[in-house]
Amino acid sequence: MKMPATTHSRYQRHFGWHAAAATMVILGLVTAEFSFPGDQGSTYELRRMLLAVTAVVALISLAGFAIATSLVWLARKSAQEEEAADERHARRALTEAPANERLRALRAVTSSVERAPNQHG
Repeated sequence: MKMPATTHSRYQRHFGWHAAAATMVILGLVTAEFSFPGDQGSTYELRRMLLAVTAVVALISLAGFAIATSLVWLARKSAQEEEAADERHARRALTEAPANERLRALRAVTSSVERAPNQHG
């Protein structure tokens, strides 16, 4: 099933914000890790677990952002190609119809001249 480009853009924004938020949390946790290096208790284990979970979320969000961005790019590229093809077809259709009309008008004029009686003679 083909999804519209607006849906891809919505997913792109969603994954982008999640990746940015997870990256900020990772930076905070790494800063806390270096600020309190000697702490070896349950908070240390909790910080380590949060850091690992947040890193996984950040990587998944970053991968989703990359996939959504490529889907948006492909959708826009195919839309531009379809638009260009329609434009080429429309240009061709516009040039063929007037040429046919001019040819019909020329035939009508020449046939009326052939039917007219010779007035010079």
